[in-house]
Amino acid sequence: MEYIFLCLGIYLILGLIALIIFDLITHNIRDRIHSASDETREKLIATGTYYSPKISLIITLLALWIFWVVAIFASFTTKKG
Repeated sequence: MEYIFLCLGIYLILGLIALIIFDLITHNIRDRIHSASDETREKLIATGTYYSPKISLIITLLALWIFWVVAIFASFTTKKG
């Protein structure tokens, strides 16, 4: 059981480091996080729940942190233009 928590901790630490490095190099996270959190907020409002902009930003950042591999892969495969 400790092995699972150790692997999860390593995954999250690597994700934090990868996202920090990715943001320092490309500035994609800082440039796009507010529009993504606004979209998250709109989807939550559509389901009938209301969250403040700060809470929707936290939800978006947590999702980005958990799924950091997908986010980085998608940023490299998305066509610019």
